[in-house]
Amino acid sequence: MSRALPPQELAERLQQGDRHALARAITLVESTLEKDQVAADELFAHLKSPASPSFRLGITGAPGVGKSTFIDTFGTHLCDQGHRVAVLAIDPSSPTSGGSLLGDKTRMDQLSLRDSAFIRPSPASTVLGGLAIATSAAARLCEAAGYDFIIIETVGTGQSERHVVDVADAVLLLVEPGGGDGLQASKRGLIEHADFIAVTKADGDLRALAEKTLMEFTHAPSAYTPRLPARSRTFHLLSMHDPASVASVSVEIAAFAELARPHQPAWRSQQAESEFLQVMERTLIERVRSHPLIQAQAQAYASAEHVRRLPFVLAKQTIDQLLVDKAE
Repeated sequence: MSRALPPQELAERLQQGDRHALARAITLVESTLEKDQVAADELFAHLKSPASPSFRLGITGAPGVGKSTFIDTFGTHLCDQGHRVAVLAIDPSSPTSGGSLLGDKTRMDQLSLRDSAFIRPSPASTVLGGLAIATSAAARLCEAAGYDFIIIETVGTGQSERHVVDVADAVLLLVEPGGGDGLQASKRGLIEHADFIAVTKADGDLRALAEKTLMEFTHAPSAYTPRLPARSRTFHLLSMHDPASVASVSVEIAAFAELARPHQPAWRSQQAESEFLQVMERTLIERVRSHPLIQAQAQAYASAEHVRRLPFVLAKQTIDQLLVDKAE
């Protein structure tokens, strides 16, 4: 597969379960080249709707909390149960060079050996929200390739990782022992959307602190609204040295996935709308920033206007002028 494949042939190979075709297709949708974006659009036109949707689990948490380690164990467990598992791991990018280490795959040594698993690290680039710009499209490609369980691992840089909620069917938040008292927990935006919360490293000297942290999160006030009727979020202690703790989380996620099936068509529609609006917002920002009028106003503000003008009012006036010019 060294030669470039036509979109139709790439779609056919992908839907036959060809991992190299899937990798190439994801590379295509991640490309910013216009010719690649046209080809990617044609590729999606040739994809058939899956017989049943995959289940998408978003996993988030601060760096070092153990996301990759958990995914390695959990994903291997899913493979043992007969699932085909795809992992989309989003790595942080340098704001200077734009490069990423893309090291998540190396930390999933068990899962990476499974024929029924596919692991794809992708750079976050300049996108905020914990995901890459093409994460949703990549998830759809994995679904078309026959992966019935898709794990989306966020960058893990802070509280702003809200976008995983718009892509996943459920969200697991991993927290370290001592990772936040109840009051702070109630303030974190992502906590309001986490369907499962697990305190990691709950063993050895950290066991008592992990139990205390879990209790604080369990009793903290929260604006969480269950995605599924009559189902509350669940809280867990997690230790990679205790298979039973991983099994406990797995059972809850499996039960959630089964109950989610009737709701997934509606969720997919909502996810598609969110995806379109996010891409539209990013595209508009890129177009506006490069417009000559915007560039001229930015330079004027930097040289003199900032002394006697607020950027909020000037920016609004500039956008209004831009829209009037376009209308005429």
